[in-house]
Amino acid sequence: MKRINLDKDWMFYESEEDNSFVFEQRQGTPVDLPHDFIVGKPRRADAPGGAANGYFGNGQGIYKKNLEVPEDWKGKTVLIYLSDGIEETGRGSGCDRRYLRYSYY
Repeated sequence: MKRINLDKDWMFYESEEDNSFVFEQRQGTPVDLPHDFIVGKPRRADAPGGAANGYFGNGQGIYKKNLEVPEDWKGKTVLIYLSDGIEETGRGSGCDRRYLRYSYY
């Protein structure tokens, strides 16, 4: 099995909108993973998570990466493994999975 690290060259979009189209219309920020955009926010005594969340506020964002698939992958099975806390709505995959603690194929 061939492993390819996908940690580099992602785009991050933050918004109050719950719509991926809206995110894509905005200017993204280039990031490498792992990345935690909440720690860049100011701390607030009234933050929803309180001490358990480090007094950081809430937010939502989309991480986007374009993958170029080599021609020689045609007809082959490709597994993409994402690990550690992610939220995946699976809009393109026909599934609806929310906050997966450890891994997702």
